[in-house]
Amino acid sequence: MPEIEMPSPDEVRAATVRFSSADAFKKVVKIRDNLTVKYGNAVKLLEAGTMRFVADNSAVHVPKIHGSFTDPETDEHFIVMDFIPGETLEKLLPTLNQQEKDQITQRIKEAVAELRRIPSPGYIGGIKKSAIPHDMFWFPGRDPIIAGPFENEAAFNEGLLRRLGTVSSMTESYLDTLRELFNEALKNHRIVFTHSDLQPKNIMVHRTSDDEDGIDQFQITIIDWEDAGWYPDYWEFCQANVMAQYRAHWLAMSRRALSLPGYEYTLMQMVFHILYY
Repeated sequence: MPEIEMPSPDEVRAATVRFSSADAFKKVVKIRDNLTVKYGNAVKLLEAGTMRFVADNSAVHVPKIHGSFTDPETDEHFIVMDFIPGETLEKLLPTLNQQEKDQITQRIKEAVAELRRIPSPGYIGGIKKSAIPHDMFWFPGRDPIIAGPFENEAAFNEGLLRRLGTVSSMTESYLDTLRELFNEALKNHRIVFTHSDLQPKNIMVHRTSDDEDGIDQFQITIIDWEDAGWYPDYWEFCQANVMAQYRAHWLAMSRRALSLPGYEYTLMQMVFHILYY
């Protein structure tokens, strides 16, 4: 039996407290006093299962999932979860002093380490050996050669190269060059559970009571797990810093909270440019 009475699609759509624009493909709203609902045709119901998986297998704070469903009339997907109080790190960052940044950085570092303690199932992809959930691997038809799941890092690299090969401006010689770079730099990485979009907008920060020294304490809750799964260990930092040149404060924090890769980051910046810019 569900712990709450699940909302109807109409109740969700009528919500007046919105955390996203009204025309967003993936909408997030607050209903009642304590529930958040993420919904839309582009919402991935796998995200609900992923959040349950993280809650069951780690000490990382995630919103509690109460249920998920699809409206057969509109084909919109709905994920019902607890409302998380606090502010996003994105909003708080300009107001934090260095001591507060250091404390939140430590909380993020602990959360990532906790995720990486989850035993690897021996593949690269989403939970339950599903395809890579990240949109970088999306292609019409969800060809498993491109989208996975992948048995090893070499197959993962080839899937990403094939995805790059679908870009209209890509040339065969450039793709061959990228393949050579991938083969040299993207190998022998640990496969770890990864949030895959660990940016300040997806880190909720809640101030708790002062400690004995009068210093605020912070608890973080990580939201937006739609891209999470098993990836090479460089992936977390790269995805957290897609636009790092415009986020100096976050780059400084993430360099201390996450494993800082080397050439992998440079290569991923090239990939982002090809796919998105």
